[in-house]
Amino acid sequence: MIKKLDNSPFYMSFSNKVNQYDWSLTSEQYFLYRPPPPASFFKKLYSFDIGLSRQKILDLGCGVGNLARIFAKQNCIVTGIDSSSNQIAYAKKMAKNENLEIQFENIASENIDFPENFFDVIIIMQSWPYFNKITLLPKIKKVLKPDGLIMIGNFDHLPKKDQIARETEKLMVKFNPDWKGDGFDGYIPPFPEGYAKYFTLKAMFYYDEPISFTNESWKGRIQASQAIGASLSKDKRKKFDAELDKLLKTFNKNFFSILHRISAHIMTLKELY
Repeated sequence: MIKKLDNSPFYMSFSNKVNQYDWSLTSEQYFLYRPPPPASFFKKLYSFDIGLSRQKILDLGCGVGNLARIFAKQNCIVTGIDSSSNQIAYAKKMAKNENLEIQFENIASENIDFPENFFDVIIIMQSWPYFNKITLLPKIKKVLKPDGLIMIGNFDHLPKKDQIARETEKLMVKFNPDWKGDGFDGYIPPFPEGYAKYFTLKAMFYYDEPISFTNESWKGRIQASQAIGASLSKDKRKKFDAELDKLLKTFNKNFFSILHRISAHIMTLKELY
């Protein structure tokens, strides 16, 4: 049976319900340890005309700018938006370190105000559940070119296929029983329920790829998650980290891979309302 969760990758309610987490609590761990999707993802996007040279791309919920920097290196003209000032601060720092010209703005995605028909592509990676879609979609309609593309993507570990991920999630639930994002079974619907009213599907894909970690980088990656770093107090995060360290030592290996499912739905936006 498919497990459908409010904060699963394909939560598509168009109500005013928005998942709230404080990502500023974990910006440093996000910056240091949360990897972007692998190079294979960007190659696939390119084959669907996303990431072309001089393409104007808007990255909504850009976090510390992992995707924005990769697209900038592909000679795209990139703007990144995030509601967390800490996330944007790290995004600007890394872009400067890499000598990349990217416009980052610390505003909520629902408050974007750009010229009409300005962007060729809007990307939303992992951040779709955090938006008020009723407010956001008309803003997207305004700033996106009539034939512009929207990419909603996800990059998630597979606890049902990986023991380390599975045992880690058990610990996450122990420390944060209110979190309901555990147990992702990898199901990717071709065109999720609720999309058709607002979007026309142009393409979709998903595939699995192992992502390499060390004990330290996995601990950092889990700290940079909604269940732990973006939700718990500093004291609880510290205690969780100590227990996760003990758990990882039982596997007796410092280098390992965690299988991830990577997906994208590439769409255009219909006339609204």
